[in-house]
Amino acid sequence: PALALLMLRPVSTAGLFGLLLRGAFSRLGDADSVINFSTPALTVRPLVAGRGRRFKVAVDGEIVFLSAPLVFRVAPQPLALLVPRDSVSSAGAVCG
Repeated sequence: PALALLMLRPVSTAGLFGLLLRGAFSRLGDADSVINFSTPALTVRPLVAGRGRRFKVAVDGEIVFLSAPLVFRVAPQPLALLVPRDSVSSAGAVCG
């Protein structure tokens, strides 16, 4: 298991529109201005060191402020998901 990471190189406004279209068609990773890679963990630190540096982060649609460094890693255990008994997976097997 790994985290999938996407980073954008600097692009023009027209380039951003092109990336929007690629994203809409699930082709964002193919763009020349997009760098993609995977890693089991990632630490984000501010460029300028300082005490109390906080980042604005969206978590489940809510905006929160978190202190640096931000550490992202793959969870040691898979997430437990609850699905209705009558749901069918994309492979056609019954879930639950």
